[in-house]
Amino acid sequence: MQHEINSSAVRDLILALKPLKQKPKCQLNMASFGACYKLSNEQLTALVDLVLQFQSLFQDDFKGYRLWLERRNGTNYLNLVPSSEKDENSPKLRHVYLSSKEARTLLDLTYVYQHIKIGKGFDPKLIHSELCQNAKKLHSRHPYLMEKKGNSLLYPTSLAIKIGAELRIYAKLNRIITTLKIDKQFIHIGDE
Repeated sequence: MQHEINSSAVRDLILALKPLKQKPKCQLNMASFGACYKLSNEQLTALVDLVLQFQSLFQDDFKGYRLWLERRNGTNYLNLVPSSEKDENSPKLRHVYLSSKEARTLLDLTYVYQHIKIGKGFDPKLIHSELCQNAKKLHSRHPYLMEKKGNSLLYPTSLAIKIGAELRIYAKLNRIITTLKIDKQFIHIGDE
């Protein structure tokens, strides 16, 4: 029997579990959580089973790997790469696909980072800052372009800064760019 579960309930349950790492003796009252989302007992049980299944998947099957979202030819692909391949020189990252909107966002972020904030990161928790929210989205889709450091701020990687500099040159010349080659990477820009 299949149970319909609201995606916001799944997300909020995972976010509610996050603070438990700092307080291992704390517990999350599932009855209260189910009452907040008006979930039946069957739905609540299905939600817990789903979260435990994800835990098993990431602990056992995906151990040593990480997921990242890639957009290519107008289609999103979820990729699984070894955790050791975090740098932008990874052979898996030879071809980077950005939409036009993501390229404009990257251009704005690198410009602000280099010329206005002068080395200060972007706080993904600021919900009223469109630039910070764009940095958060770019980090979730392209973690090799935005990195999170110890202070939980997002910073452009060296590859992102190089791409931003090239994009700035083409923007000043008012020219459209579809492919860039930076070091060993090919950056494809476009919505098709």
